[in-house]
Amino acid sequence: MSREALSRTAAVVPNEQLKEVSSSILMAESWTRAHVLAHYPGINITTIVVGHTLLCGKGQEEYLTLILPSLKNIHYTLTRWGLHQEIKVSASFSSSCMHPNAGTFRSDIAETHIKPLLSFLQHINSPYLVNPQSHFPTLSDNANILLDSHLEAMEN
Repeated sequence: MSREALSRTAAVVPNEQLKEVSSSILMAESWTRAHVLAHYPGINITTIVVGHTLLCGKGQEEYLTLILPSLKNIHYTLTRWGLHQEIKVSASFSSSCMHPNAGTFRSDIAETHIKPLLSFLQHINSPYLVNPQSHFPTLSDNANILLDSHLEAMEN
């Protein structure tokens, strides 16, 4: 593995800062300047993860509504600075967003929140993450189910 591959770093927009980053491009630029550009390219930041492991439980809906506008604002900022190819935006979901043992996103949030997020990430050719629960059994089987399911969902 190359030295560059080993030194890749992600910056994270914490959930507590989503409201301001989603509210305006100027706030997204300010956040990006302070947390990414102040360290780039000395630190090989390749991804900005918007939201830290989004929880999809009760009381978390506000965060879900802030993710897409935050992603768009950060991506616009990176595009303006010509860095959108070198630094990708991404979102990180908790496995609580998934149907247990089904490998699909929960129907109560899929259409309103998840599908638009995944469509945007697909449009800009960016990844997303699903953090499995610590007790996630037989990771290899479930990982394959998740991957197949998400690839199929991305094609639709």
